Amino acid sequence: MPFLWAQTQENLAITFFSLFQKTHNQSQLQSALDAVDGALDVYREAEAVLYMANAEQLRAAIFNVMGRAGN
Repeated sequence: MPFLWAQTQENLAITFFSLFQKTHNQSQLQSALDAVDGALDVYREAEAVLYMANAEQLRAAIFNVMGRAGN
């Protein structure tokens, strides 16, 4: 069950990130980061390497945009 929750969190992170790209609402970007971090916690505990790699890439993209947005 936690793994499905983590996948949902990762999907939410993608959604929040996409919303930020359309609206430039900073809260969407923070929500994306919070969601992907939650997913990563579960993926790391489960040692799910592929899922961790994908989520880390998403997290890096979020941080890249945060840096450009001045957060």
